[in-house]
Amino acid sequence: MNILEITLTMGLIGMIQVKKSYGSIDIGMKKTTTYKVYMVECSDKSIYTGITTDINRRLHEHANTNKGSKYVRRRLPIQLVWSSHPMSHSEALQLEYRIKQWKREQKLQWIRLNNE
Repeated sequence: MNILEITLTMGLIGMIQVKKSYGSIDIGMKKTTTYKVYMVECSDKSIYTGITTDINRRLHEHANTNKGSKYVRRRLPIQLVWSSHPMSHSEALQLEYRIKQWKREQKLQWIRLNNE
């Protein structure tokens, strides 16, 4: 155990380990995973919205495996046009739902405003 782990253990009564993959944090037995909402532009100029714990992995799945959505697989290639800050699973699902209710122009405006 290194000094940082000892300090955190003493301060929080339980060891905290930050994992590199998917932004996970272990606090004792409890695991918190962060999610991001993302939008990709497909070859037909449609905008696909989804959530994931790892955007690079998810984009690879869309383009190269059967794990990607059928919608995107039929509209390759894709380009990432926006991604959110990390958030809880519940928050990500709520934001994804709201974005999916928007018309195309609202999505494009959101992308323009949040990529400046």
